[in-house]
Amino acid sequence: MMKKSLVPILVLAILGIGACAASPPATSSADGSDEGDRELKRGIYWYQKGCNRKAMEHFLAAHEHYSLTDQQAGVARSLNSIANSYRHAGKAEDARLFYDAAIAAARRCDDQRVMAQALCNKVAILIEADDLAGAEVFLDEAQLLTRETGQVYAMVPNHRAVLLMMANRTDEAVHPFGSG
Repeated sequence: MMKKSLVPILVLAILGIGACAASPPATSSADGSDEGDRELKRGIYWYQKGCNRKAMEHFLAAHEHYSLTDQQAGVARSLNSIANSYRHAGKAEDARLFYDAAIAAARRCDDQRVMAQALCNKVAILIEADDLAGAEVFLDEAQLLTRETGQVYAMVPNHRAVLLMMANRTDEAVHPFGSG
């Protein structure tokens, strides 16, 4: 009886190890990607597989490449990814610092897409920490970017609704951007 219950656990454990040991899909420089982009893609691959350690290695390598080649948009993207990795690992304070750095780098190069992503990610971590006032400040900025660019960042209305519900402003949460 004991052996039968251990078999599924062992199979799952082996499959989990195999997922982290598998190779990421090959990337080609024929598509014009530079080394930083390839490292970032590899990091995202491992992050999505749940292999945070390998993901972080690639995010850090991407950050190093972008920094050495003075590609601020890449620096912002890599910092945001590093922050996501820290958040996933339960290191909220480290994540906050890297989100701040990602936001600053995105501002320097005026990359509004990455700025909105980093702002929304920081909002999520502030909501988790029950810092609703701080979250609202960053969410207002992300919402302003959404209005200015015309692009809708899905996390903005989602975070707004969560924030309003946590602040017991449920009437506003139903229509976070006004009625109609």
